[in-house]
Amino acid sequence: LEKKGNLENILKGDFNLKSVKYFETPNLKPAISYLHTGSIPSKFGKPVMLLNELDPVVADSYPELHSDHDVMFVLEHMKVWESEGQKVRHPHFSQWPQPWLWLRAEVIAGSQEYVQVDLMCGDEKIVGIKNRMASNFLMQLVVDTWFTADGEMTAEAKALPVVVNQKDLCSWFSSKDKRNKVMINQEGPSVNCKVTIDHGQVVFDCDFLLSLPLSKWPSSAKEWTIRERVWPSKKDVDRLASLKCHLVPKPAMVADEFSRRFSFSAQEIQLANMLHLQARQRYLGPKVLFKKKLK
Repeated sequence: LEKKGNLENILKGDFNLKSVKYFETPNLKPAISYLHTGSIPSKFGKPVMLLNELDPVVADSYPELHSDHDVMFVLEHMKVWESEGQKVRHPHFSQWPQPWLWLRAEVIAGSQEYVQVDLMCGDEKIVGIKNRMASNFLMQLVVDTWFTADGEMTAEAKALPVVVNQKDLCSWFSSKDKRNKVMINQEGPSVNCKVTIDHGQVVFDCDFLLSLPLSKWPSSAKEWTIRERVWPSKKDVDRLASLKCHLVPKPAMVADEFSRRFSFSAQEIQLANMLHLQARQRYLGPKVLFKKKLK
């Protein structure tokens, strides 16, 4: 831990993503991946920015299937090791000449889907990491991308290419000088970004989420891999369990500042795409009914 000043801030609880440098090892460089999640990759919805691919009759008849886009960013170099109720050591401790910072996850008592993530220095807990840190960081990143310090749209935002629905006759008569409007909102653990053009037509709607990868399959989900079932097959279950799981900053309760939830988005997408057509249609029917009558 070379920079004492930054470490002192961490000890005081002032932990932010500038501390990412402490998680780097000589053989591990910062890496960020992304995963498209939600209804779109699962083929249970159609993104608002691609509705022009559908016949207007279909798009207008089933607005309940319209969906925003969900993108989950993963800090691949900040893996989390689950304690599983016992003292756990980072597997690379023996390779380092001094204690190192790493992330530990402990399942919250009475829950199988929520954990608390702590920043560790060797075997010592330094501070619990608040779940709002991720969304606050993403919010600032998205705002800085689209807006200047004076609140004006950046050149990138103004030059954003927009594809309007060519089947909409109104688009042919609207002004050629189309002005994009970017709206950013922090909604729970995610950051929503909408882009509209004249008359408020939404041409882009996306939720961004920041997650942490787990080092291995979570212990509380082990039963899912061994239970008796007809579908999916044991081979598919083993393959799904080999995919990465993540921790997303979704609290167990509104006032909970430290809990995170297991995310199996990678597995859910695979399962959704393994469904037969009849099973998919039987799912979409109740989904439309729920959104139209109950939600």
